[in-house]
Formats: sequence, C-alpha cells, structure tokens
Amino acid sequence: MITIDFNRLNIQPNDRILDIGCGEGRHTIKACQQKNTRCIGADFGFDTLIETKKKLDFHKSLNDLHCKSIDLSRMDVTCLPFCDNSFDIVICSEVLEHIPDDKTAISELARILKPGKILAVSVPRFFPEKICWLLSDEYFNANMGHVRIYKKKTLIPEIESFGLSHFASHYAH
Repeated sequence: MITIDFNRLNIQPNDRILDIGCGEGRHTIKACQQKNTRCIGADFGFDTLIETKKKLDFHKSLNDLHCKSIDLSRMDVTCLPFCDNSFDIVICSEVLEHIPDDKTAISELARILKPGKILAVSVPRFFPEKICWLLSDEYFNANMGHVRIYKKKTLIPEIESFGLSHFASHYAH
C-alpha cells in the first residue's frame, strides 16, 4: 500500500528522491514513475532489496518507469552515507516504529534533506497498532518488529525538533 500521497510531494524534474526503509519497493517504484527523477531505494534488509529489484525490472519491462536513474542500496537509517543537504525528497514510510534509536534516525533524515524540501513520514495509526500489540507478543518481539507506537501529537513535534516544519497530514489506511 502506498502510504505517502505523491500529489503533495511537488516532485520536479531532476529531484533526488530517497526511499529509506523501502522494503519491497512500493514507494521506490512510485518515485521512479515520476518523470526525470533520480531515485534511491534503501533498506537494512538485503532480501527485500532483491524483491525491489525484481519489481523494478518488471516495471521496466512495462515501460512505466520515467526516472533518470535508479539505485538500490543496503543501509542503516541511523548512519546514512550521504552528504548534508543531498535530497529533495526523503520518504520514510512505515520505518520509524522499527528503529530503536528513532531520534538518531530522524536526525539523519533531516541532515540529508535540502533546506525547505520534503520529508514524508508515515507510521501506523495509534489505535490499530495498540490492538496489534495487545493481541500478539510476536508482533513487537519479532526480529526488526515494532518497538514503539506513535501518536501524531508527539511524532510531529519530535520531527520538528530537528528544524523541519509540518505542513500536512493524512491517513492512508
């Protein structure tokens, strides 16, 4: 499921887009469908990057990728290998709830984002997430499972504490 509203991203030709924690590539593929972008899909898991590559190859065969370049790389969101102010758009969808040191992760996302550009973050909604935690210990005890539940009223100030400004919110599911 696409949790980021691409219509709000104001994507321009030549924009550099990072989808960090890309998983199997749903947002990376959507970013690559935008005209003349330069896209990077990155994840901590190598197996998920292999799945992303397969899906990108399939979309290439359909001729529905319009980006200038696509790169996939394994990396850790708490220690990103990019210079400051490297990206026009950073997508971090359904990732932060998995990261023990989310403050360092948010700091890194803010660091690599160009001033005035867009960091698009999505996390699970509080109430459905709380139900999942109550129903199953495996849900949050799994390797790379969810380590926290966010509330909108605390997540937004946390992100803003790193010099970013909130401009929109929506619910995807």
